[in-house]
Amino acid sequence: MTITPDPHDAELLAALGRQAAGYALHMMRTTGSVPATVIADTEEGFVFCMPSGLPDEAAKDRFADVARLLAVSHGACAIAMVVEAWARLTKPGGHLDLDTPPSQAPDRQEMVVLMLGRAAPTPSCRSRGICSGNSWSSGSIRHPSSPRRPVASPG
Repeated sequence: MTITPDPHDAELLAALGRQAAGYALHMMRTTGSVPATVIADTEEGFVFCMPSGLPDEAAKDRFADVARLLAVSHGACAIAMVVEAWARLTKPGGHLDLDTPPSQAPDRQEMVVLMLGRAAPTPSCRSRGICSGNSWSSGSIRHPSSPRRPVASPG
């Protein structure tokens, strides 16, 4: 069975990726950080959801559940999750120490991660599946082209 990509799907995810990247850039420039955020692409426009805080694993799990409910309740065609994370990158030919968590490593880098995904099929959304995620380090964020809808100002 061959799956043929739908050009509409690619444009939908590209527009959502531009919106999420623009939001992340805006937050980094104005506040110096990016709060965990879900952006849902709906028939009415982009819907943003931000938790007040993620102090522990249970709060992170609840935020993931809320993201799923947000996508379903608003009939989202796609969602983006924007988060900050610690990462360890190796130099070409280097060795990655798997015993030390990135949050405790002296050579860690803070990253802004954009995860894009298509939602389940709805009447307004044809075939959907899982898409890849992209990440940009705070030092190499590229300015996205203009999103199809203006970036919403944070609360």
